[in-house]
Amino acid sequence: MRNRPVVLVVTGITALLATGTGIALASAPEPVRPAAAPVLVSAPATSAPTLEPAAPGELSSAEAVDIALRHVGGGRVTEIEREFEHGRREWKIEIIHAGREHDVRVDVATGTVTRTDVDDD
Repeated sequence: MRNRPVVLVVTGITALLATGTGIALASAPEPVRPAAAPVLVSAPATSAPTLEPAAPGELSSAEAVDIALRHVGGGRVTEIEREFEHGRREWKIEIIHAGREHDVRVDVATGTVTRTDVDDD
């Protein structure tokens, strides 16, 4: 009978520790996982970012990317936008090639390169 209080105390302490551990584990925040790095793509043009369908009779973004990559000589496409400049609709394709950023403008109606800007920074 003399061991009964000791057993009760040890059992009580064990139960408290187990409960406290369970509560601590249940309330612990999820580990923070690093976000996946964005994937930037290059040729072929069909895997370029944010490709858009073309209206009937217009150049698609995939076709414009293909034209721009051939014009620059290859590279990695980082952005594609459709814009209206100088009275015409154009695709603006940003390409990184040989450590330089090329902004190539391709006419939506004709597929001709209308302008190329190169930034060395």
